[in-house]
Amino acid sequence: LINLPEVKKEDQLNLCRAIGKCLHNKSVLCALTDNYEAYKKIENISQLENYLTVLQECCTNSSQAYLASNYHTIFELFLLVLPYSQFYYELHSQDHPEITKVEEMILSAFSAYIVKLNGHQFKNVFLKLCKWVQKKESKPEEAQFLFNLRRCIIFIKSVTKLVDDTLHSMFIPYLSHYQHFLTDLLANNIRVKGLGPGDFTRPSYSLLLLLSTKHVKILFEKDSEQVIDNEVYQALAAPLIEQILITPLGDDYFKSCLSPCLISMMERIKNNEAWKFVINLLLMKTREEESSIRLSAIRIMECIVEKMQDKLLGLLGDIAPYAACLLYTSDAADERSSVDLGGRRIIKKK
Repeated sequence: LINLPEVKKEDQLNLCRAIGKCLHNKSVLCALTDNYEAYKKIENISQLENYLTVLQECCTNSSQAYLASNYHTIFELFLLVLPYSQFYYELHSQDHPEITKVEEMILSAFSAYIVKLNGHQFKNVFLKLCKWVQKKESKPEEAQFLFNLRRCIIFIKSVTKLVDDTLHSMFIPYLSHYQHFLTDLLANNIRVKGLGPGDFTRPSYSLLLLLSTKHVKILFEKDSEQVIDNEVYQALAAPLIEQILITPLGDDYFKSCLSPCLISMMERIKNNEAWKFVINLLLMKTREEESSIRLSAIRIMECIVEKMQDKLLGLLGDIAPYAACLLYTSDAADERSSVDLGGRRIIKKK
């Protein structure tokens, strides 16, 4: 399968699917596991597709009886396969040119495996997955723990696919098992080897923050059973709003990612006090000294008001004083965009 260049790609994949349907023969699973070390060193994307196609078909066509006795073994295989991007980067000091396609195939195979598990099996697997991603890579005597950034990224991609495409509202109760870790990701409190928090010179940092924020948005959208309470809502909302201070993220991120996330959270909670919590945190950012931070907070507030409209009328008394105060500023950095009025500056309307 790995070396069939003379065979058409479609025929290769059909052969892979046929072999994948023979999972009841334990030799197939053994072959997948035993040959992974050789497989992960292969750079040809076509050969990777062959292996992952067999793996996905194995998971899709496995019986409940087979999984009951082998789901641990299959999960251990996935723990080897999931961090493929990490292995490739460590080997070549660069990302695979088609890493997104490879990861999508890995996650599709993982989802096909997950849907075959019963509740007890899934809980065991998910707890191990949470433990796997939170494994510290620093020595016990070191003051600051170091996480594997790429492992964090594939974890967030995995749980996002599970809640968005596979389990939907049934997944929400499992948020409690990684909520604190997710909060740290949103607050950018993790460190990886050689880098500190907030080092956005590495695109992976921005990607992790983007994926984590989108994951929160999907969690609230899929929470049809209203499992997420106000306490969890506030715990996640606070670090999200603190992202406004990370100016390298830029206005596009705040408008296309952060604002929709906050709106989805507010629409799910539907509680004036909960809304007030988010609004007040946002309004406090309009008091920051740096004008770019104030402007980002205003634009996010504008997106929320446009979406929620008259639902926010009950909070007008909280919003108005801040809005009035924003007309005036003594920030010398705003001289180009403001007019001096007797020692005070009023912001020009663009």
